[in-house]
Amino acid sequence: MKKFLTILLSYSFLMIGCNTSSTEPKDLSDAEVIEMIQNAEKIVVPTSELPNQSQNILNQEYYEYDGLVNWKASDLGYMTELAGRGHRSGMYREAYFNMEGRKLDPNDRDDEDKRKEEWKCFDFIYPITFNMPDGSAITVASKDEENWVELKSWYDDNPDTDQKPIMQFPIDINFEGDITITISSEEELDRAYSSCKRERDYEEFDCGQLVLPASYKMSDGSTIITVENESGYQAIRDWQEANPDARGEVTLTYPFDMTFKDADGIEITITINNDEEYRAAQIEYCLKDRD
Repeated sequence: MKKFLTILLSYSFLMIGCNTSSTEPKDLSDAEVIEMIQNAEKIVVPTSELPNQSQNILNQEYYEYDGLVNWKASDLGYMTELAGRGHRSGMYREAYFNMEGRKLDPNDRDDEDKRKEEWKCFDFIYPITFNMPDGSAITVASKDEENWVELKSWYDDNPDTDQKPIMQFPIDINFEGDITITISSEEELDRAYSSCKRERDYEEFDCGQLVLPASYKMSDGSTIITVENESGYQAIRDWQEANPDARGEVTLTYPFDMTFKDADGIEITITINNDEEYRAAQIEYCLKDRD
């Protein structure tokens, strides 16, 4: 799964004392260490570079989540962003670890300010259909746990597979305030999850808008469908229903245009030609100088 880097913080941090037998700051609560990790300069690291203890915790305690991206704050610890799956779809949470891999507790603090580990990011608009590894398709009618039983049972009956189900795109998701947007690929869904920071409003997330028409490559790798307007996404849904055995993802093809607002609030249109330009535009107009 391709991951898009969604946060670029550039704060400096002050190390408050070090225990010579541990990399963890001395005499600080877990919540205070977490806050330092959040405000520190961080780099992206693969899951394989997390301490073994952290990897085991993610596998055992967060099995209902997919990892979006792992961040390392030097001499402080790690932050892992997680997206809910199954009946927890639409939920977002973060996990924190010290440098040795111990899980940090956000509620370990001296005051009454208790941090949430998980919060609602958005609602999926159901039904949603998944392509299973054997080529079959399972449709989930709602987010209620009982509606995910068929999908869970498939994996109980196929214990040797480690492939995840592939969600059929496009799908619609709804943010608070009745704001509904169409998600057309796994990458766009990852970016939606990664926008779910506390106290971040929709206007900050919605800093870039795709300009239609835009073309999408279907999951067979050859069919191209051009979407002229919002109603044009139905053609993609129709193609997926007519081709249930097609594997892979529906992907937005380059080049395409996007509108952004610059530092003065003036709307500008930029042509995006590749992944690097897309990432640079997101950082420049969506993430730069934002907390």
